[in-house]
Amino acid sequence: MVEPITTQALLQKTEDLSHVKILHPALRDEIIRLVEDSATVSNWIDASQYLSASGYQRIRAGGPVSKVLRTLAYMLEKLDERQAEIVRNGFVVTRVELQDTRSGCSTYSGRIHVQAEDQNGREVVLIDGSFVWDCAEHGIPQTQAARQLGYRCMVSFPSLAAMLPA
Repeated sequence: MVEPITTQALLQKTEDLSHVKILHPALRDEIIRLVEDSATVSNWIDASQYLSASGYQRIRAGGPVSKVLRTLAYMLEKLDERQAEIVRNGFVVTRVELQDTRSGCSTYSGRIHVQAEDQNGREVVLIDGSFVWDCAEHGIPQTQAARQLGYRCMVSFPSLAAMLPA
């Protein structure tokens, strides 16, 4: 089971971004379904096999499902921070891929690639770069940090693509 801070952020940010039409409805549904599934799926099941076997089309990731959810929550928070610019540019987020992921005892890292469509249906990249989540970096025992901070244990994350105004 993923910690409440992460599931609450996932559900709230998904709702907020869906309300302003930043998330494609099918991606929204997959995020909500993954949050719901996480209540019955082992935290340590490999996401790549699980997502593929369960018919997910818009989320691709490897590593433990719990760490994938934390990364998705952080991504949604970053999109929410730039909500006005994303809406103004007419972008709708369609896919999320976590590539080349590595998971350690206190870490999860890799590359995140977030794809969107503009108002003309052209594909654009909103986020593409390396991320590092590390619950041992916060000065408290790592299990406590993971429980209390959840997705906020992210220590590095790429910015939105340069096509968005700062």
